[in-house]
Amino acid sequence: MSVDRLFETRNAFYIGNYQTCITEAQKSATSDDEKATKKIFLYRAYIAQKKMNIVLSEIPEGTKDVALKAIRRLAEYQNSAKRTKVLSEIESELSSPIKDETYMLLTSSVLLDANKPEDALQVLYECTSLECHAATVQALLRMDRVDLAVKELKKMAEIDEDSTQTQLATAWVNLALGREKLKDAYYIFQEQIDRHGATPLLLVGQSTALILQEKFEEAESLLQDAQTRDSNNADAMINMIVVSAQLGQPSEVVNRLIAQMKDSHPSHPWTRSFVEKEEVLNKIAVESTFHSVIDLGQNHQNTMSRGSSAGFDRHITIFSPEGRVYQVEYAFKAINSTNLTAVAVKGVDTACIAVQKRVPDKLIVSDSVTSVFQLTPTIGCAMIGMVPDSKFQVRRAILEATQWRYKHGHNMPAEQLAKRMADLNQFYTQNAEMRSLGCAMMMISFDDEDGPVMYRVDPAGYYRGVKGISLGVKQQPANAFLEKKMKKKSELSKDATIQLAIEALHNALGVDVRAKDLEVVVVSKDQPKFTKLTDDEVENHLNAIANRD
Repeated sequence: MSVDRLFETRNAFYIGNYQTCITEAQKSATSDDEKATKKIFLYRAYIAQKKMNIVLSEIPEGTKDVALKAIRRLAEYQNSAKRTKVLSEIESELSSPIKDETYMLLTSSVLLDANKPEDALQVLYECTSLECHAATVQALLRMDRVDLAVKELKKMAEIDEDSTQTQLATAWVNLALGREKLKDAYYIFQEQIDRHGATPLLLVGQSTALILQEKFEEAESLLQDAQTRDSNNADAMINMIVVSAQLGQPSEVVNRLIAQMKDSHPSHPWTRSFVEKEEVLNKIAVESTFHSVIDLGQNHQNTMSRGSSAGFDRHITIFSPEGRVYQVEYAFKAINSTNLTAVAVKGVDTACIAVQKRVPDKLIVSDSVTSVFQLTPTIGCAMIGMVPDSKFQVRRAILEATQWRYKHGHNMPAEQLAKRMADLNQFYTQNAEMRSLGCAMMMISFDDEDGPVMYRVDPAGYYRGVKGISLGVKQQPANAFLEKKMKKKSELSKDATIQLAIEALHNALGVDVRAKDLEVVVVSKDQPKFTKLTDDEVENHLNAIANRD
């Protein structure tokens, strides 16, 4: 078996050890092919180090070498002023891409950076090298096609299961799969570090696996190591922004990291996306109130001019003579569309929500069906109503809480979040362009000053603090049961609070419930984080209720 004289050069590049790659590539070559390959990796390593001037000065603009032309174009693409020109050239070549491995790889790299993974796949279609397969995996993951990425990974394993590229691609796929695969991804990066030494690329990969497992302190340590090795590493900065925010660092620390990212990497996809969203949010904040008033006046004028045989305007944003907005009433009726019920109870130092769980099809994985969601580490909610509307509401609540933390430097209080979501719901009733959401929210949290708090937010734009409430198709019998029980029990311990919520739900449904039929979430003084009880814990409470009765 012949020795791969280029292994050290290639491998150093793949793990992000670019200086070693440059050193190895500058050693004497024994053949023209080896010399050409070393030159390609030499220039790619210089580009990775942001030393584009070296590449541009050594590769003439009119070079006829396809590989060197692709390298020069990649270097030019790093200049934001030339991005449009480079992308235009590439797009003109997509109909008949050049069959050269280096061309395919570097062209796909440009297209991925420009957020065009479909075009990148088109370029890579006929490229069969291991590095091309790895680039294909990246493109598929960018498209959220993890299933196809897994298939591509199997092809790589058939070629060389133990290669660095296959191992790193396996780690990328495991990060996308999540859950138990996150540990596997972490250990793959660790194995590469043990074999070849730590690099910013490997350390950032490890930190990503830890962040997804919510091990933020450990991730921070790895990122500090990565930044010691490369203080300007973009991926390390991005992960450090996430970690700093999650660890509750002062807002000026997070803002400083974001400013550094904007200054050092203004053309990075993350920076471009962040700036775009910043501009959109600022525009919405300035214009939303103004446009809502103008649109409401125009809608009223247009609909009133048409008239109605019923003697009043039926437009969805206009009150009937009885003072009713039918669209809002329809939204309240839609809350019962899922035939689910939820009960929330607040005790002395605990707030609990018990939600009926129903899996609509035997072919659906039970764990993928849920009505409870974590909004911040200490705030969570249960959503009852139309599932798409509920998920939209949850995503907006998470966005509002994140923006509050970014602006104020601390977590958003539950009352402020409930008030904000109610304001948004009320805004949806003012314009025909956005209907009222067919869902209602129960929110619980443990506040440092007020202890356990609980709020209901409805489609009409009304929120209120409660100590016991039910939502859903069986809310009337559940509320009646709570009123009766909570008159007798003014103070509830943690276990009593949880058991009262479960008991009220059981009583309202009128059938025996099992642990797998319930979702129970809790916040308490001893455990202020939003926590979902396991099936065994729920079963213990069900047994306690049965024994007491």
